Amino acid sequence: MGWCLVAFFYIAGLGVKMYTYERAARVSAERQVQLLGQKLNHENEVRVVLAAKLDEKQEDRGRHISPQSKQYIIDLVHKIFGPQAETALKVFNCESGLSPFNINDKNAPGLGIDGGVAQINERWHKVRFEKMFGVPYEVGVFNPELNLKYAKFLQENSGWGAWVCSRILKV
Repeated sequence: MGWCLVAFFYIAGLGVKMYTYERAARVSAERQVQLLGQKLNHENEVRVVLAAKLDEKQEDRGRHISPQSKQYIIDLVHKIFGPQAETALKVFNCESGLSPFNINDKNAPGLGIDGGVAQINERWHKVRFEKMFGVPYEVGVFNPELNLKYAKFLQENSGWGAWVCSRILKV
């Protein structure tokens, strides 16, 4: 009888342990599902904000450029970006309408402006831009060739993620 009680309590103890582990696993799985749901909601919120920014950018693209100037920019993008040109054109058309004169001054305080065809940000890129090209950012960023060469440098070193429109367009 003693062994039966020992065996009974041993088996009961195993059952409690299994129940505890199973419950912990279930709670963990439920928490992971909840976190994934929150992440998806957050990603959807980000998409909505990015889409609103795209609409805003398309309303305020800076000065309109002539068809000849636009073709010059397109040719320049093909020359500088080569096989990546079509992606670059999509992203930069979204960012600036391919206008070398486009300025986005709606960034958060302290982040400066985004300028030119590729919307190169003053706060993050001014110093490197000036070192690379030997001209002041405020002048060089509106030179389409310098702007696009710097954009190519960024794309090669950081990918397309530097541009909001790359996330909107899922490039």
